[in-house]
Amino acid sequence: MQKNDILNLTISGYSSEGFGVARCDGQVVFVRNALDGEEVAAKILKVNKNAAFAITDSVLSPSAERVTPDCPHFPKCGGCGLRHMSYAEQLRFKAQRVAQTLERIGGVKAAVEIAPSPQANGYRNKAMFEVRGGAIGFFRSGSHDVVAVDDCRLQSGTANRVLQISAEYIQKHADCPIRNIFVRTDENRAQIAVITYKRDRRGAEALAQSITEAMPGVEFSIFFGAQDGRNNVPLSAPLKHLSGARELPIELCGFVYATEPKAFFQVNKPQTEQMLGYITQTVSALPERGRILDLYCGCGAITLPLSRLAESVTGAEIVPEAIAVAKRAAENAGVQNAEFLCGDAGDVAEKLADSAKFDVVVTDPPRKGLLPEAAAAIIALAPKHIVYVSCDPASLARDVRLFASAGYELVSAQAFDMFPGTMHVETVALLTQKGKLGISE
Repeated sequence: MQKNDILNLTISGYSSEGFGVARCDGQVVFVRNALDGEEVAAKILKVNKNAAFAITDSVLSPSAERVTPDCPHFPKCGGCGLRHMSYAEQLRFKAQRVAQTLERIGGVKAAVEIAPSPQANGYRNKAMFEVRGGAIGFFRSGSHDVVAVDDCRLQSGTANRVLQISAEYIQKHADCPIRNIFVRTDENRAQIAVITYKRDRRGAEALAQSITEAMPGVEFSIFFGAQDGRNNVPLSAPLKHLSGARELPIELCGFVYATEPKAFFQVNKPQTEQMLGYITQTVSALPERGRILDLYCGCGAITLPLSRLAESVTGAEIVPEAIAVAKRAAENAGVQNAEFLCGDAGDVAEKLADSAKFDVVVTDPPRKGLLPEAAAAIIALAPKHIVYVSCDPASLARDVRLFASAGYELVSAQAFDMFPGTMHVETVALLTQKGKLGISE
């Protein structure tokens, strides 16, 4: 098997990235854009010692779950990976991925169901557009080359209009220092942060003016930031508020969160509401839930709904802007049993272990999962129950195994399709101390 070979392969499953999995002469081949059960002619792109990587050249025997991609930028754009797959097959793949990963890495078997997203397209309320070489769009899969995009199926109509206006501006001003355009939307409101390479905001202000003039029916809040070219985290730069309201209010489960660009907020609002409903239902069924700690709480989107079920809730988050949003949301809603602490999740949990007891710890860490010190701090707190919200099955499974060694067992794992069209999946797992499974019906 060599690079550029064309091989006829039978696909027998999926990798965690959604690639088709085949075998050839005893070697595993991961085939992009191939579906389970298909026979494909695959072009070999790379051969490693233990596996080969290929892309579908032609489909010889198509699956009934194969669909014609509805995006002209697929598969070049790296934003989506599953647009050749029916939505039913996407759900099956994701539920299977969570279950198999929990068993393979976590050492536990779990029956995993998945909740479909209310919207398969247009569900994202946030976009980060990349600007390189006069093109605006998203990175090509596996590279930092920008694929020019004029309409993204995942984004709201407002975000796509901002994209189109920005593309026109950038084509007319090829020398402008703009490198990123952040957009967050909610109904007829939008928040924009224009990030440049240089501390020169003239391009940012001119682009913002073009956008606001072309979209008079939208209320905009505009920010500017300058980023070092070596830094790949656009919003790590200090942001200056230029015009409009500083915050974008987003209502979720009866609470209003006045978000700023740096504050984390789930991108799929309708599905987030479903997931929050599941979390509150799960916690309400626990016999012990008087005191709840929410680590990596963000804007408090989980913390505040749980305040209705508990004597007290404490949220911890390292981003000051997010903590400020959470505190204002609690104050505006008249919530008096919620406390929010700004700091690293592990540090906060470690300090609280000396002075506080919690019945439930909720944790929603970033994709890499819990840092060892954060996991150790949770174990030191010895909560009866842990509700783990994860956007990566592998890190979830690793931490489930870690908590199992500390006496916790996995009670349930419910997946949520927070990101249709992509290989990503959100999971809510309930872990309970062994011998504490008295969950009410």
